[in-house]
Amino acid sequence: MTSKSQHEFFQDPRVKKIKKYFLFSSTHHYAEDFGHMISETPLAIFLPPTVEVLQQFLPLACEYKIKISCRGKGNSVYGQSQVENGVIIDLKDLNLSFEFNSDGTSSIRAPAFRTWSELIEYSKHQNKTVPVTVDSLDLTIGGTLSFAALGGTSYRCGSGADNVLGLDIVTLDGERHICSKTENRELFDAALCGLGQFGIIINVIIPLITAKKKVTMHLLSYDHADQFLREQKALYNSKLFDHLKGYARKRKDQWAYVIEAVSYYDESEDKCVKDQLMQLSPKDHAIETMSYWEFINTVTEVINELRVNGKLNVPHPWYTVLMPEKEVEEHLTKLLAIPWLMGTEPIVIYPMNSACFQQALFIKPEAQTFYLLAVLYNTSMDATHNLPYQEILNRNKILYLEAKKVGGCRYPIDAIPFSPEDWSQHFGKKWKDVCALKEKYDPKHLLSTGINIFD
Repeated sequence: MTSKSQHEFFQDPRVKKIKKYFLFSSTHHYAEDFGHMISETPLAIFLPPTVEVLQQFLPLACEYKIKISCRGKGNSVYGQSQVENGVIIDLKDLNLSFEFNSDGTSSIRAPAFRTWSELIEYSKHQNKTVPVTVDSLDLTIGGTLSFAALGGTSYRCGSGADNVLGLDIVTLDGERHICSKTENRELFDAALCGLGQFGIIINVIIPLITAKKKVTMHLLSYDHADQFLREQKALYNSKLFDHLKGYARKRKDQWAYVIEAVSYYDESEDKCVKDQLMQLSPKDHAIETMSYWEFINTVTEVINELRVNGKLNVPHPWYTVLMPEKEVEEHLTKLLAIPWLMGTEPIVIYPMNSACFQQALFIKPEAQTFYLLAVLYNTSMDATHNLPYQEILNRNKILYLEAKKVGGCRYPIDAIPFSPEDWSQHFGKKWKDVCALKEKYDPKHLLSTGINIFD
């Protein structure tokens, strides 16, 4: 937006009516994100008090060709939630709250700008939870669903986006749309896993399930990746566990591989779980028992501890890909050979069933079983400001291209330098559909430009 158009925009009588909801100073917080590698200074922050005020702003932004980014808590790692010389929309002042459905507690209407932690705190009083709990609950609901929302229950339940019942969306023409699989289906499918490209999610309707009382977490350790993957796949095939993940970490300068297999129950753990575990041969088997609510908050508490100790204000050049089962071990070996790994950061490896992931814009490998491989660089008590993140970004791109050659896909919550051409290849045969949706809902390419999908 040129200086002239900026002046004209704020002099427009229609804008003057809502100008008091713009913040022009102290915008530095919005010029950064969790990644701490990119900083784009916005022109202003828009904090609408009602959906109606938001609806007034959006058509004016389109008329003056103002770039827009709707930002939650800024947990993106590579500038995805930022906008240079445009307007960031922060919905935190909207007069919206959580509400159970009218027939009871089988679903909840959740404001998209609230966090999963806030949702859980609200629903737990009715002993209800969501089918898919993301690792860190301190993420906004709308933001995670725009990318998918993966967690330990995803191998059986799909992504958080696969479990959404309905959306309330405002498009850039100012229109408000109620969407579901039976109403406004096109926009519903575009917004879920749509990377924020087609509208602004206001509310989300999410199904609820009854929470179990207790959790037993089985931590199975291995010295070798092949045995770890083989026995993790056996647990995956059994479908006995409610939550299944895995990770690699350093022990005495050697990589160890740990399966995290978790069962939920009320009184006692299913005997079949013990029988299944007896068929495995881990080097070590540790067991932890806790309440369900304690368990789903475990990662959030770790992140809070890192924050308190000043360990989050550092570069986070994360790398996350989805790999076909046949290629996962080789790619994992390449990841663990990276020289900048400390061995204490999360290196995540866990399988998922492709049939459980049905959202149109969730790009996944063409394999019945695929794996999430993620290296969450610089996210531990050993975090440092001196990490050579530019070198890691370059390596991320090389690793991604190698993954792509063998059928891997990017899970774009990460930090990989991507051009519009890269995005067209990422979406592949769906690229024409993505372009058609963009032309329909954001023809001037103003929304969520930080992710750099369109020129």
